[in-house]
Amino acid sequence: MILQTRSVVEALSWEMQCQILKGTIPPGATLAEVSVAETFDVARPTARSAIDQLVHLRLLRRHRNK
Repeated sequence: MILQTRSVVEALSWEMQCQILKGTIPPGATLAEVSVAETFDVARPTARSAIDQLVHLRLLRRHRNK
C-alpha cells in the first residue's frame, strides 16, 4: 500500500466533495469562503482554493459578490 501526502487544500476539497455527494451540503447551499474557513478551521485562502477546485470539477458554481 502506498500512502500519499495531501495538502490541506486537497484534503478540504476532498471532504467538501464527499459532503456534497452525500447530501450533507445540500444542492443550492451558499458556501461563503469565510463560513467554509470557520467550519473547517482553515485559513480563508485555503477555503478559497478548495472552493475553486470544486468549481473546476463543476460541483459548485461561483457567483460574484454573493
